[in-house]
Amino acid sequence: MSGSKAAQRHWIGVLFECCGVYSRLWRTDAQQEYRGACPRCTRSVRLVVAPGGSDARIFRAS
Repeated sequence: MSGSKAAQRHWIGVLFECCGVYSRLWRTDAQQEYRGACPRCTRSVRLVVAPGGSDARIFRAS
């Protein structure tokens, strides 16, 4: 599966502090942002991809 499209998709990990759960957010097809929601309370989150990016792979949504 290493050559599949799913294996090549960019993602980040997010800890949703509202419910204390972790989830992955996948980059949109336009490659401009990450969108997702808390798996428990469905609070939405959107992270814009900034020029230069970040080396971090896990973030907190408070």
